[in-house]
Amino acid sequence: MVKNNVNLFARLRLNAEVFSSYFSKRYINSSNILVRFVLDNNTTDTYPDQVQFFFEHTIQLPEGSVTHSLAFIR
Repeated sequence: MVKNNVNLFARLRLNAEVFSSYFSKRYINSSNILVRFVLDNNTTDTYPDQVQFFFEHTIQLPEGSVTHSLAFIR
């Protein structure tokens, strides 16, 4: 079961590293990223883009709940 609500964040901390998004106006320049897509023929396309915000959601599994942190890219 997937809950129908998510938690939005302007910044995401993974261990000692902090990632910023567009909604974190203070660090807006660090929200720019390069997105790489791997295609079926094993070639890659790379596009510059910007993280709009981070969000997390929780899925209920028979073994217990699992929480994922994700980024919404424009």
